[in-house]
Amino acid sequence: MERIIEIDGTPVKFKATAALPRLYRTMFGRDIFQDMEPIIERYQQIAAGGINAAEILQKIHVSDMAVLEDLTFAMAKAGDPSLPYQDTGEWMDQYSFRGMSQAQKEAIPLWIMDNYTLETTKKK
Repeated sequence: MERIIEIDGTPVKFKATAALPRLYRTMFGRDIFQDMEPIIERYQQIAAGGINAAEILQKIHVSDMAVLEDLTFAMAKAGDPSLPYQDTGEWMDQYSFRGMSQAQKEAIPLWIMDNYTLETTKKK
């Protein structure tokens, strides 16, 4: 899945495909599925509770912020491999906190939709 997300008025191409977990592991040395699992669980609980999207990041734990920052950077790097930035902080430095927060809010559903399946598991 690809989506253009505007950060502080700048269009940034985000890409979430089967290659993203490998890119994330290469960039950060961690497993994206393990990193994102608790965030997705909380996100889904919050969403089911009727809390609007503007409140979602306020309810996510502070320790999750680094994961979300790395996720957005990896998605941006996947969307545009020619980005000259080598690390998350360097990339984020060009944007405001508010702009990055908005991008992170949009990255979570993109990650969920890329991992969504129409099939249900069947017990045997």
